[in-house]
Amino acid sequence: MDRMADQSETLGAKIVTGVHINSVEITNKYFHIKTNTQLYRGRTVVLATGSTYRLLNVPGESELIGSGIHFCATCDGAFYRGKDVIVVGGGNSALEEAMFLAGFCNKVTILSKSETFSATKTYVDKLDSYKNIEVHINVDVIQFNSNDSNQFESVRIREKTQNEERIIKADGVFIFIGLSPNTKSFKSLIDLSDSGHIITTGLNQTSHPGIFAAGDCRFGAIAQVAAATGEGVVASYGVRQYLTEKKHQEPELET
Repeated sequence: MDRMADQSETLGAKIVTGVHINSVEITNKYFHIKTNTQLYRGRTVVLATGSTYRLLNVPGESELIGSGIHFCATCDGAFYRGKDVIVVGGGNSALEEAMFLAGFCNKVTILSKSETFSATKTYVDKLDSYKNIEVHINVDVIQFNSNDSNQFESVRIREKTQNEERIIKADGVFIFIGLSPNTKSFKSLIDLSDSGHIITTGLNQTSHPGIFAAGDCRFGAIAQVAAATGEGVVASYGVRQYLTEKKHQEPELET
């Protein structure tokens, strides 16, 4: 990432960090990006705002993120080699990551709120081959608990069928219940899918001419860094094509 940033700056890009975008307005064929520090103006905009991991929003969750609660097994799973972990979720990502963790963890416990997994049959069938994976379906996670060192220690669940609560102890927990695109600020400006992702056509063009999208915020994105990088390249070609076709002339600066 640092090398890509260096290359961008070498070619004339300006990278500004630590700013909050308040609004995107359109006047005189220009996009005006109002931030908490200043106003930026451009003839095109590329939205690459990414997505955010969905949370369960239960007691103890926010306090333990990074202290036993994780969202990426390939990133943080190695910390739990030979230990017990919990995976929350029932989709493809949850089962795939659970099987990945089972390769080096002592025990993996899967907690799913539904009566059946939403994952494809291929993933579900593979679970039987892992002797160290334990499955609990039709349960709600209602609380995360910490130890005296403020590290994750256990999770409290409610079994829906019996309406009974119980505690499951583990060394860490991985939550895989989906991603939410960071697009709420643009819903009045461009078309979004039912899930809130930005709808694009062609070279990542949105419903508003001159606005493009790339990465996890875009509908149909693969949600991988390599793919997001490639989408950024596609969007840049879209920008070039748009500017070439419009043949914009720089107007006098507004007062």
